[in-house]
Amino acid sequence: MPQHLAWLPDHHLPVAATLAHSEELIDHLSALVLRYGETRGDDGPLDLIEVPVDGRSETRISGIRPVPRAIALYAADALTTLRAAIEHTLYAEVEYQLGRKMRDREPGSISMPASDTLGDFADWEKKGAKRMPAPILPGSVLHQRIQSLQPYQRYAAPEAHPLHRLAAYTNLSKHRSPTVAAVRVPLVRPDSPSDAITLAPPSEEPAQVGDVLAWTLLGHQVPASIYATLAIQHPTTGAWPVLVHEVSDLATWVRNIAIPTLIAGSKQSNLLPATFDTSVGHIDEREALRGGGYATARERANERVQAYMARPSLVGLLSEHKDSPPMPVLIEWARSLTDQQALDRSRAVEQFADTYDPGIAALVESFQAEAIAVVRKASKDSRLAGEVNEPAEGDHVDEKAGR
Repeated sequence: MPQHLAWLPDHHLPVAATLAHSEELIDHLSALVLRYGETRGDDGPLDLIEVPVDGRSETRISGIRPVPRAIALYAADALTTLRAAIEHTLYAEVEYQLGRKMRDREPGSISMPASDTLGDFADWEKKGAKRMPAPILPGSVLHQRIQSLQPYQRYAAPEAHPLHRLAAYTNLSKHRSPTVAAVRVPLVRPDSPSDAITLAPPSEEPAQVGDVLAWTLLGHQVPASIYATLAIQHPTTGAWPVLVHEVSDLATWVRNIAIPTLIAGSKQSNLLPATFDTSVGHIDEREALRGGGYATARERANERVQAYMARPSLVGLLSEHKDSPPMPVLIEWARSLTDQQALDRSRAVEQFADTYDPGIAALVESFQAEAIAVVRKASKDSRLAGEVNEPAEGDHVDEKAGR
């Protein structure tokens, strides 16, 4: 049987663990960002007020809560780990080709430049020429691979190149201050369709006190879900990309492009997994990689956000139908759902979104019964259980619905 990840030699296996660790850091980061972004209750990041203007009510931001410092620190740690993965790969490859440990001034010459111009790259070559060991000198295969990854290869906008961005962020966090994050509001969504509300277009800039998020006709109340996320400022351009997206995209580039290029000369069809269990020791680490996961931190974060938005929508839908359980029961049920369960139920509802179908009634009834059963099972003696007056024998849950 062909060796798994045959392009990844044994002396480079440790980099897979470094990359998996960066994914763990990004997962911690995205969890903190999602927790911060929840706008319901007093712990949310945004204070909102309603201001009547010309027959409509403007929903404005009246205050923004401080960003937890751990968010910037996790972002900086993840980015630094990604840069370390590149440096470690260079170091391991040079020592492998030398057939010995580096000595004297050689270790100090091993670094990954991030050159925006050919002149900058030439300066890097000259600076390390007297110390560089043979495997990394100009003309070597490894040197050519380093050169192929340089930002100046992207002629139109080297500052947009992933290596430029990674170097800029890590230099900032290492030498001046932790990565800067600021609030953005990319998503406002009514919990159910309504002509009474008009949403402000999404902004690419950080939110400010006084920003208008929506306009609602006076006399109407339209429950809406507002998701506030965080952005990171590009040190060179000043742009504000979404924090988790930016860090995860750089992780994907390092894992799928930079590391394979340094090791094998190009991107490989047999990709490194984004995650595998680094909390235990593996007798066969290559085999452990076979069982790794390929979903990226960005994909996992997007699913968390979608699930977060799905829960209030499900509660709103169920509360509008006949014989709905009390609102506290529905809220407790929605909270009990895993992210995947919330997404599955939301997607089951969406198939009926555009046309009337008797199936939607059956689906809603099954969810209502499920909510009653879940709350009764979890809190038989609680206040919530007391609000459910139907006999247990009458409860029926369609196990297939919304799965």
